[in-house]
Amino acid sequence: MASSTSKVVIITLVTVGGVMLASCGCCFLGFFGILGAARSSPTYQQSLEVVKSSQPVIDKIGSPITEGMSTNLNFKSDNGVTKTEVTYSVNGPNGSATVTAETLDQGEGLQFNVHRVAFPDGTVVDLNAAAKADPQPDPDMDVAPNDSATPPVAPMEVDPNPDASQAGDASAP
Repeated sequence: MASSTSKVVIITLVTVGGVMLASCGCCFLGFFGILGAARSSPTYQQSLEVVKSSQPVIDKIGSPITEGMSTNLNFKSDNGVTKTEVTYSVNGPNGSATVTAETLDQGEGLQFNVHRVAFPDGTVVDLNAAAKADPQPDPDMDVAPNDSATPPVAPMEVDPNPDASQAGDASAP
């Protein structure tokens, strides 16, 4: 009788252990599935691209910049407008940082309303301000964009010897 009781206990323990192991495995896969979904969002992808190429961020934490484990994504869609907020961590050889990005998409592409990198020492780099201060030229344009309201003026040809052209003029003194 003792041997049949011990068999029941062993079978019960193996069954409970298997169920617990399967539950942990599902939680583990679910966590990485959600993390993967957050990291595939356009806001996250574009933000990470900007962060990895930001010179102030590279100066602070070094290069290469890699993704950290912490990622939080929230989004709300209403009447064709999608607002996405993502917070994630990045690491470099000299330290780490937390990135916060908020975008608005009205069907014309993403517009970053907030895009900043916070470091453990309290320093914050505003990537929106950096982008406005140092605009990158559009590779599809032949010339730099004109910020004024007037159209660009074609260069004028200047006569290298203006006195010689007036020499034949009878009205000149």
